[in-house]
Amino acid sequence: MRPAPDKTRAGDTITLAMIIELPRARSHPPLFYQRALAVIKTHNTSGPHGMYTRTPDGHQTQQNACLAALALRHVDAVRAKNELVSLVRKEHEALRTNAQAHETFADLPFLPTAVWRVKAHLTTVQANAFMREVFKPLVAVHQACVAHLSASNNLTRVRYASVLYQANTDLLHLAYEQDAAEQNAHTQGHNPQGHAAIITRLQAWQTLLHAYLMDAWEQSGKRQGTRTPEQTATLYAGVLTQTQAENFVHQYVLQSRRVANLAAQSVSATRIMPGMQVSMMDNWLLTQGLKRYGYHHAATLVRNDSLYLLLRHGFAEHYDVTNDSAYGHNPHPQTAAIALELLELSGPGRF
Repeated sequence: MRPAPDKTRAGDTITLAMIIELPRARSHPPLFYQRALAVIKTHNTSGPHGMYTRTPDGHQTQQNACLAALALRHVDAVRAKNELVSLVRKEHEALRTNAQAHETFADLPFLPTAVWRVKAHLTTVQANAFMREVFKPLVAVHQACVAHLSASNNLTRVRYASVLYQANTDLLHLAYEQDAAEQNAHTQGHNPQGHAAIITRLQAWQTLLHAYLMDAWEQSGKRQGTRTPEQTATLYAGVLTQTQAENFVHQYVLQSRRVANLAAQSVSATRIMPGMQVSMMDNWLLTQGLKRYGYHHAATLVRNDSLYLLLRHGFAEHYDVTNDSAYGHNPHPQTAAIALELLELSGPGRF
């Protein structure tokens, strides 16, 4: 039996206005923020590879762990780092032993992006130790994801490819940093570790993934004559031209306003794909994509409407605005992590 939705109690005084702007003074975070953080912490557990945030089913998955790390980096960067170290160990071992490899490819491949963003919150000493442990196995896991997408020959996996493209971009940033450090070490007599070769591979994958996304974008327009929620992830990847993004945003986001605000049922019912459930993952990716292309007001609309839905129904696995309901596991740590990320997405260009 699925757990009942954890709705906000009638006696609570939390309002949307109270949770939109996260106070900089984290010593007194708002109640909504505390609840989201508590959901993640109550799903902490330990396994053979270290501490991690389990799913309600008790598993360690890339998507759940990466989102937890992204959320935790704002309050406990070391815990976020440990989450990713545990995940890299687990994913790399799975590739080496070919055990449960399907799990690696079923989840959205956020791992390099999570590593890049968490690293920025660490001290120099912590970040260097982090890279020494995870960089090489991280490249191996990422390479397997690229190979899997290339072998599938399926142009409908736009969300997966968009996240993978951004992950490749972030892994390139890491590789450039590692290469610069290698050059410095080489001048001091240390042996090079071959990061230049990794950069060459990542650049080739970047070209490959860009071609995939643009081909999928064109084929989707010809085949369906419209865009789907999958295509909103293309904004997150940043592969569209400004003109393409402008046309897409004005036609399929601003006019239909694919958001989750239950206070405007008539608006919610006309989102991009009427009748489909609201995905907090899609809304989070869309918010970042809108900010990337300069649509900060639209990003704020999607963000605030998503927070309203979270406030109304709690951190559920799925939502349906057509019948004002939430279903699946509730609370779910992945949704709580997205809530914390949405709270942090304030100000132009911040990710």
